[in-house]
Amino acid sequence: MHDYRMRRGHAHHAVLIFVLFASVPVMMWIFLSLKSSAQNPSVKGVSSKEGSTENAALVVNMTSKRGTWDLYEYFCTSIEDCTKAVDSGVRWETLSGGQTDSHEIMISEIPEWRSYKYIKIFAKPSWGAPYRKFDFYYSGGGDVSVHAFNNKSEEVDAVLVAVQDVKSSLVKEVSFSDDAF
Repeated sequence: MHDYRMRRGHAHHAVLIFVLFASVPVMMWIFLSLKSSAQNPSVKGVSSKEGSTENAALVVNMTSKRGTWDLYEYFCTSIEDCTKAVDSGVRWETLSGGQTDSHEIMISEIPEWRSYKYIKIFAKPSWGAPYRKFDFYYSGGGDVSVHAFNNKSEEVDAVLVAVQDVKSSLVKEVSFSDDAF
């Protein structure tokens, strides 16, 4: 009589050893990916050059202590065009990121700015993130105003900045935060 349990037992151990050795490269890849993303302080989805704000026409300083965010940029031909609705005007760019503290987002001047009078910028929680209001902060001169919108029962503060004041460097930096200033 042969004992078949013994043969099955050896094959089982061989398969288990093979699976363990085959999973080592996958585990190393995961470990190295997590390690490199933890060491990279930049926010995903946002391109920035650290310490190089002199080439930016406008710097948006973003602080998000409580989760992910979206930053919207619109161009408008007039104040009336900007204040019709939170998403009125020409949508230019949307940037997204995660929890961050004083992350600088550089907005460079482009030739298309000639066609517009105002830049409208506002921040909201990313899709699926819990609602929270992003407060706006600015100290300086120039034509800068805040307009409050009620968007689907969520309050959104949008900053309206005159393009001419950005071009002439009267307005260099604005800030948004979901943490009290």
